[in-house]
Amino acid sequence: DALVMHEDVSELYWTFIGSDYDDKIKDLQIKVNLPNIDTTDKFRVWAHGDMTGEIHAYENKYALATIKKLDAKNAVDIRLTFNPNLLDKSKVTKQTGTNALEEIIKVETERAEEQNEQRAKIKRIYYTLLGLSILYYIALLIAWIYVYIKYDKEYKSNFTNEYNREFI
Repeated sequence: DALVMHEDVSELYWTFIGSDYDDKIKDLQIKVNLPNIDTTDKFRVWAHGDMTGEIHAYENKYALATIKKLDAKNAVDIRLTFNPNLLDKSKVTKQTGTNALEEIIKVETERAEEQNEQRAKIKRIYYTLLGLSILYYIALLIAWIYVYIKYDKEYKSNFTNEYNREFI
């Protein structure tokens, strides 16, 4: 019951790693194969989860999602659309009878734009903090040089005699 057959496209939208998963995963790879090669333009792939992950479609036959490091409690789901003729309609229990490809693309485009905005925000924060830390170290170096020049001089006395013979 993972597949949904619409009038214009078939869809797989599945959460492979749930948000209740307690372990960290290093080098996660999820590969989803189609039953046959999809020669139409309906084969599209999207992934949701960690922003450092990537998903690619290969040979119009399968999708491969990769994440180098997935922290605990982070869900990963994949959405595929493909030609409905690749499936036997009698074996698919969920059939909507509506055209859904345009709506799916619209929803996924909005989600991708939100993720891109988040990435841009994170990048701005990162570069702002990097610039501020560089400015901090430059100010620290200038302050150290100033203190060194002003206060690190040997004390010179006005007394030039060899020793003092009289009490003050």
